[in-house]
Amino acid sequence: MPTRPNLKERLQARPEKRVPGRELNVGWRVEPEAMSSGEEEKKEQPPNPLPNLDAYRTYMHPDEVRKRQRDALPPITNAKPVKRLKPISPEPSVVQDETDLNAKEKLDQLTKVPVSDHSRVSPYLLALNSTFLKYGLIQQIISADISDPLMLSDIIKRRPELGFLYIVPRAERNSVNYSMWSIKVVESVIGEQEHTTIGPEMVTRRVNGETEITELSRWRAEYASYCKLMTIPLFKNFRCGKAFKTWTKNVRQDKFQKSKKQLEQNLFIINESLRPALGNVREMCYRISDMSLCRIDRDKTYQIEEYLQKQIDYLLNVEKELDKFRGLICEIVRTACRKALLDAGFLPDDIYYDASPEEIPENAHRQIIHNGESHEVEGDEPEKMTYTQQANKRQHCRRLTSFIRLCDYLITTTMHALAMNSVTKLLERFDKMIQDDDITPLFVTSLYLENGSFTYKPSLDEFNETVRSVIQGFENTVLSVANLVPDPYFDAFTRPMINKNFEEKTCGEGPSLQAIFKDDNHLLPLVVSIRECLEGAFRSAFKYSDTLDKLVVFYLANEGLQEEEFMELDPSVEFFNGALKKYSAEHADAISVPDSRPIGFLNLDCKGFKNTLIPNPLRCLQAVHDLMPKLARKKMDAIIDETGQATFKLESELGSTVDYVKLLTFLDDIQQRIEPIEEQTNIVTGMYELMENFNVPIPPEDLAQFQTILKQAVMDCRTAIDKCVSDREKFVDSLAGLIEKDIEEMNKELTYQKKFSIEVTKYEELEEVHAELRLKELLWNSMEEWDQLLVEWYDLEFNTIDPDEMGQVVQKYAKYAHQLDKGLPPNEVVKILKKKVEKQKDRMSVITNLRNDAFKPRHWQMIEEILGEELPAEDSEQKLTLKLLDEWEAFEHTEEIEEVSGQASGESALVLMLKKVEDMWKTAEYVVLSHRDSKDVFILATIASSRYVGPIREKVEEWQKNLNLMNETLEEWLTCQRNWLYLESIFSAPDIQRQLPAEAKMFLAVDKSWKDIMRKVNRLPVALRSTTTPGLLEAFKNNNNLLDQIQKCLEQYLESKRAVFPRFYFLSNDELLEILAQTRNPLAVQPHLRKCFDAIASLEFGQAKDKATGEMVATSEILAMKSPEKEVEMSKNG
Repeated sequence: MPTRPNLKERLQARPEKRVPGRELNVGWRVEPEAMSSGEEEKKEQPPNPLPNLDAYRTYMHPDEVRKRQRDALPPITNAKPVKRLKPISPEPSVVQDETDLNAKEKLDQLTKVPVSDHSRVSPYLLALNSTFLKYGLIQQIISADISDPLMLSDIIKRRPELGFLYIVPRAERNSVNYSMWSIKVVESVIGEQEHTTIGPEMVTRRVNGETEITELSRWRAEYASYCKLMTIPLFKNFRCGKAFKTWTKNVRQDKFQKSKKQLEQNLFIINESLRPALGNVREMCYRISDMSLCRIDRDKTYQIEEYLQKQIDYLLNVEKELDKFRGLICEIVRTACRKALLDAGFLPDDIYYDASPEEIPENAHRQIIHNGESHEVEGDEPEKMTYTQQANKRQHCRRLTSFIRLCDYLITTTMHALAMNSVTKLLERFDKMIQDDDITPLFVTSLYLENGSFTYKPSLDEFNETVRSVIQGFENTVLSVANLVPDPYFDAFTRPMINKNFEEKTCGEGPSLQAIFKDDNHLLPLVVSIRECLEGAFRSAFKYSDTLDKLVVFYLANEGLQEEEFMELDPSVEFFNGALKKYSAEHADAISVPDSRPIGFLNLDCKGFKNTLIPNPLRCLQAVHDLMPKLARKKMDAIIDETGQATFKLESELGSTVDYVKLLTFLDDIQQRIEPIEEQTNIVTGMYELMENFNVPIPPEDLAQFQTILKQAVMDCRTAIDKCVSDREKFVDSLAGLIEKDIEEMNKELTYQKKFSIEVTKYEELEEVHAELRLKELLWNSMEEWDQLLVEWYDLEFNTIDPDEMGQVVQKYAKYAHQLDKGLPPNEVVKILKKKVEKQKDRMSVITNLRNDAFKPRHWQMIEEILGEELPAEDSEQKLTLKLLDEWEAFEHTEEIEEVSGQASGESALVLMLKKVEDMWKTAEYVVLSHRDSKDVFILATIASSRYVGPIREKVEEWQKNLNLMNETLEEWLTCQRNWLYLESIFSAPDIQRQLPAEAKMFLAVDKSWKDIMRKVNRLPVALRSTTTPGLLEAFKNNNNLLDQIQKCLEQYLESKRAVFPRFYFLSNDELLEILAQTRNPLAVQPHLRKCFDAIASLEFGQAKDKATGEMVATSEILAMKSPEKEVEMSKNG
């Protein structure tokens, strides 16, 4: 089997790559990687220069150039020789030694290559070499801190005398910035430090004890490829990304380990001793959560008190079960805690004493505190624990306390869920009953009628209170399960004994279920939903009771009805018929009300309502039954009595005038009465028939009298009346003869009285009869004459009618009608006459308007449009008459015709006025009077505009200036006067001066200036001279400015008072100033109280004696506030 060639042989056998003429863009020329022997000989032969360049070539010879550069370098003092330390490997291999030796020999040979004096380079290369010639020492390269591999390779090639360079990475290998190409030159390397050696031909890299040799050209090519790769973001950011990924992984792993350790320390489910107990507690909680606190039988309907008591009994049983549940959990938790503490190497304290402090052995020797009392407990204890053991036991006991608290939370959560599920079940039960009508209702509520309105017992409030009590019972039941943490049963773990001393219990009271209920945002909506279900059920009950409102209406109407009221109403047959039907129907409706009505989860019991309602129409029916026979008998007796008396009077014998007069008078009366009597008879007949139809009890004697006597009495009366009516003429003739005899006898008596000169007897009644007779004669004559006048007027051509004459006639007959209406007793004929006259009187306005002389053809066209008829022409056969207008219903358009007539009259009046104006202005002349100085200004303006004003222009302009100044001064004067008059009354009050001292001072200055000016004007009242006085205008302007400031300050002052007492906003400024001007007078506010307070009209102030005068004066003490209606007095005492 052939042997593997060593590294040296492999290097020598490697083919050489040559890339002639390759250059990089970094400023330096790169030598070819390898050349053939022919190319080297060709290069060594100097070119044949031109004669002109011989001198330049000698100057630029490399030896000359290096010499010049060495001469230019400063001398190096105290230069230390470069130390070359070979890499030391503790266990070098044979291959590594041979490789190092060969590399060293090859580098030595490269440094000894002579430089031919005949070597020639181009001027460009000579200039480029000058850059590298300054790096003659290793220290210079290190000081330059060159990191570019290409530049370092060029330096080592150009300065072979340097031998080789040690380079190392700039960053550590584990750094993000680490790269084998990010390098720096060092003097030496130590041990197995990662480094690279660069020689003129070869590059040796040693990493982790292994050596890699690469040709310089290949090394440069690899760096060029590396540079290209670094332009790609993936490779450029690879180191940073890899470092970040590694860091992320390490951090995640660290967090995972920490979390794992934390969970192992804190999760009780991982603890072998506590896991079974925790599972058992969870299972028991799960099972107990299936229990329900709400007990509802599906097919049973409860009274609210019965349901509440049953629920309370059930909750008491549940509370006992929960107590057993808690006791079992206590045993499980305590056993688990003992086992866990034993596993931790500690004996539980409860092996020495029981949890109850009353049962602690007397020989114990430790200090405990229970229920505020100190107890000394002695007993056999283990040896005293070290501090580490004490800390461990405290830690384990705290963990076990947390475990007990966790069990508390599980129990609390279960109890909370149990209560919530029970409330939810109750709500679901209510919802299901509301939606499904076939389910038996849960509760009973009774409907009653009290004070005219429906009442439910139990009411909605009572149901709400019961449900609230049930839910509160749920809460109290689950709250009866006490927490485990504060229980002395677990004191061995919550307050362990360490070195004969009990630790202080710091675990608190555990979770508060009551606080959870208080802050629960889900329980309240459930309770609200249950209340809404109750309200919805009662709303349905209310809707059902609304259908019974008609029964309540007749109940209320019947409740106050009494038999006396029926009598007062004088009821008719129709009334009794309606009443019997109504009350019978009401009784039937009352009976038809069902005894109970299921509505959702409510069973509405209507028995109480029916028991109240049914007697109501029965009582009314009984009242009608009692009243009808009595009323019928009463009416029947009245008819029989009246007809019997009438028959007797009509059939009695007549002897004197008085008898005939009475008979005729009674005949007239009974003729008018017979029809009402017959109507009453029909009413009585209808009542008896109605009583028979409705089975109303009738006394037998009443029924017999109705059937035999009533109708016969009425028939006899009717026969007597008919006989007297037929004999009326005979009665009148007989009466006339008797009256004539009476008159003759009366005249004889009057003649005797006159003859004997005694007082003549006056027969006033006779005179009255005579006057009445004259009026009746006037009545009949007026009726006849008026009918004739109407016929004449209605047939008369309309344009020949005189409205004034017609109006006078109508007025005369209206006066007759009024006289007859007052003089005669009520008479239908008078009413007819009066109606006819008033009808024509109402039509007079239309007749007068249509006979308006101001009518023009356009007005008649408007009348035609109103009437809808075409008026006959003047030459037509048909003439316009009142009869035609009546047929056209012209008198129904009174307002429209009056409006047209008014328009015509108005237009005529305007025409007359216009004519008058025209006539007046034909002869009118202007009369011009001066208005103040307007005439002078006008004249001055006229003069100033004249072209002849030149000689007097200055004088005219002076007058214009004076008049303008006078006008402006008068305006300021009037403004000042108005403001001064307003403010003078305000600031004359001492209270205002005291409250506004600055404004009062300013007003005094204005007041003084105003009075001075007015005194001067009074002395010199000439208008022009007074108003054009120099400085007067400025004085008025200054005064007006001060007055404006005073008014603004006054407004601000009033606003501040209103801000303090906002009711002052209801008062005007003057009213408020009136009050403020009398701040010491409490009565000043009295007139303005109604504006400030609607309910207070005045104040009553106290009174006291004035010491000076001894009179009673008002004080500032308010005794009472009186309202506008004077019915309430709010006094100090009440």
